[in-house]
Amino acid sequence: MKLNITIDLDDLYTEYDDYENGTSLNDIILSDLKNQVTRELKTLLGDDIKSMKDQVLKIVQEEIIKISDTKIPIIAKEIISETFFNSDYKVKKYGDEFTVKEYVEGIITKKDQLAKESVESYLDSLSKKNLDEMKKTADVHFKSIKDKYDLLFASQIVTKLGEKGMLKEDVAKLLLDN
Repeated sequence: MKLNITIDLDDLYTEYDDYENGTSLNDIILSDLKNQVTRELKTLLGDDIKSMKDQVLKIVQEEIIKISDTKIPIIAKEIISETFFNSDYKVKKYGDEFTVKEYVEGIITKKDQLAKESVESYLDSLSKKNLDEMKKTADVHFKSIKDKYDLLFASQIVTKLGEKGMLKEDVAKLLLDN
């Protein structure tokens, strides 16, 4: 017995054509092949791609650091000089207005009376704060020492009175326990 089977590929091909969405069997096969090849490449080259990404990232970061190390001071200097050292920006001290440049020069050279007064007033306020803190700390320690001394003195008096028989024995014990 002999069986002859004939397959008409035109019918099979037209069955899988989806004319409504614009996809054909060729498109489906190509898409599937593309996905399989992409998956295989990712599994084969996955670690290599990650290491290459890390190397590229490191190189880019180093280049950015090199560029920023030279550019940031220049940009900062321009911004500071434009903002603070122009004649429009003024500092008020003791009712007088000074440009920042005049004020800083006065502090640096210490020729200006304003700078001298400014520094002296800062040091005075700093020493007053330190003196107040030292007084508070000393008061706390003194009170603690005084309380300890008073307790020791009182316990010695009670002990001596008890030894001389001037207090009843139970009273001396009660006072010493407290």
